[in-house]
Amino acid sequence: MRNQALFDTLSSGRENETTSLVLVRSIFTLWCLIGLSGLIVTFLKQGGMRILPRFSYGAVFLLALFFLVSSIKNSRPPRTRTTGLQALILLFLAMVPTWIHMLVQ
Repeated sequence: MRNQALFDTLSSGRENETTSLVLVRSIFTLWCLIGLSGLIVTFLKQGGMRILPRFSYGAVFLLALFFLVSSIKNSRPPRTRTTGLQALILLFLAMVPTWIHMLVQ
């Protein structure tokens, strides 16, 4: 009876880690898609005129790809604080063109 309870506790911990890894990887995959779509839309909409939005969305795409690859290489689930800070950096970079556009007008 006691061993069964211990085994149940261990198995739920692994499920938690797997769920956490899947969640983190899906978050960074979503950010990769946001950065790539931002690059495509700004290129189609503005052509070669404005470089700041392309730089910003390119940085979002590359950083999200880096965070995704590093989370795939690391078998442990990342800390919540680290993942939150990385997502905040990506959000800040994605919002820079909007903030600049609001300040200029």
